[in-house]
Amino acid sequence: MDNHVSPHKKLPVIPKEFAVGDFLESIEFETKLQAMLPSMATTAISEETRRQVIDMLRATIRLGRERLHAIHLNGASGEFIVKGHAALTDVVLKRIFRILHTHPSPEEETLALVATGGYGRGELSPFSDIDLLFILPT
Repeated sequence: MDNHVSPHKKLPVIPKEFAVGDFLESIEFETKLQAMLPSMATTAISEETRRQVIDMLRATIRLGRERLHAIHLNGASGEFIVKGHAALTDVVLKRIFRILHTHPSPEEETLALVATGGYGRGELSPFSDIDLLFILPT
């Protein structure tokens, strides 16, 4: 996965918020992810594809953290950084959730996902744990 902007590149102006959509577009996140997934929404994902998707999501988080670190080095506030990390995590978790519901496993488990703690408030420190609550039918 390519990161077109050096993590150490000086920014002329610190943005008001982390533009997650622009960042994901710059690394062609959705295009690359769609190329990995089966074209039929109801088709289960192979174990090899699951590993590739997980590797891509990990790389996306790593690149997002690098981008946020570069912005922090340019003077962004701690509040900006924790909100940026939460926004990046939101995108990745939402995408995982969507994949689970459009490409079900043979178990076809139904669940709800709830963010709690600092992440649930939209604030996630770099390398902090992510507090999630998984709610299952019974």
